[in-house]
Amino acid sequence: MAVKDTYYYDVLEISPEATSKEIRKAYKVLSIKTHPDKNRDNPEEAQLKFQLVSEAYQVLIDDKLRNKYDQVGRDALKKDSSVKDFENASDVFATIFGSEQFDNYIGELNFLKNLEDTGGLINKEMDLQKLKETLNIVEKIEQENDSSTSLVIVGNMKNLTIDKELSFVEQLQDKCTQLKAQLDEEQAKFTKEQKEQEMATVQELSKILIEKLSLLTESVNDEACVESFKAKFKSEADELKMESFGIQLLHTIGKVYTSKAKIYMNAHDYWHVGGWSGILKEKFNVVKDCIEMVSVGLDAQAMQSEVERVKTIYENKDEPNQESDELAEKPPTEEEFREMEQLMMGKALSAAWHASKWEIISKLKQVCDAVLYDESVSKDKQYKRAKAMYLIGKIFKTTERTRQEQEEVQIYEELFMASTKKKAKDFKKK
Repeated sequence: MAVKDTYYYDVLEISPEATSKEIRKAYKVLSIKTHPDKNRDNPEEAQLKFQLVSEAYQVLIDDKLRNKYDQVGRDALKKDSSVKDFENASDVFATIFGSEQFDNYIGELNFLKNLEDTGGLINKEMDLQKLKETLNIVEKIEQENDSSTSLVIVGNMKNLTIDKELSFVEQLQDKCTQLKAQLDEEQAKFTKEQKEQEMATVQELSKILIEKLSLLTESVNDEACVESFKAKFKSEADELKMESFGIQLLHTIGKVYTSKAKIYMNAHDYWHVGGWSGILKEKFNVVKDCIEMVSVGLDAQAMQSEVERVKTIYENKDEPNQESDELAEKPPTEEEFREMEQLMMGKALSAAWHASKWEIISKLKQVCDAVLYDESVSKDKQYKRAKAMYLIGKIFKTTERTRQEQEEVQIYEELFMASTKKKAKDFKKK
């Protein structure tokens, strides 16, 4: 079918017949080529090109949007009220950490999506907190028999109909009770949906993993089969490592696979000693990962605060300073401020990665347990699965890029690595 216009295809330098894989490949190449940090001689023009590349990708990678675009063209598509804004945070997030090629191992990452979904709940929690604070104030005022002041406070509140039959305190108490009940109901619904989605994902990923392992467990399992099995997943790892954050994802998957497989195999040896050792090590790693995730999050928060503080100084650099020249902080140069902004992006990305890593590990552990402790198969089959899982894990966690491949590293990984070398305090006045 002929397309209405080829604008987005031209932006990504692909043909209208391009496959999803070709679209992703073109996007990854051009997102690096046009990124402002790669074009500092003309960052404004680069920013426009980068946004256009992202817009083209988000339309063409979505089958429904692509079909609609092919039929009506770019202008009509942008005017269509049924089409959501192109800049969807969770879509962009999905392109940063891996690709659909990792979906068979880790499923869809829900970290950012869950943040978006909980936004409304957080706002309602804040409303409830404000209402409780107002209730405390009105209770104190009513104790002083100052009803006129109470009327002013309550009358200014939104979504509250004043009932002359009830005291202001009673009305606020009723409102608090209603809002609390509504919030509890929505939180329970959200938690239930999350749990159901998680169980469905684990079940699906377990089936896929069993299928992968069956290439060895259902074979004659001789040396030739083992080598063929290893070669297949070595080839797959070599392809996956070139995805955005591919090395980090492979190593994370590999560590969980080898850890879970070793725990199972050691627990089924003669002395049953190794299993306990592996479990203790696994628990230690959970604590370590948790501390690291919190630390990175606090680091990102500190960096954001520092950027906001320095931004105020930077924007007011031409205004007369109220402090003496000796006490006043010297405003940063434009280059220094841009460096801080880039570092903040890297730290935010680092925080997102560690939160996603936590989600991935938690999900993978459940998948591995479901596969290894599957009561529908014999102990012998479980053990064979553990051995095959260990082989895949070992390949994944030892996969690396060559120097030449590393030079093609994604822009997001560069930001991530740079963010580990400096902290917010490095920019503060000494």
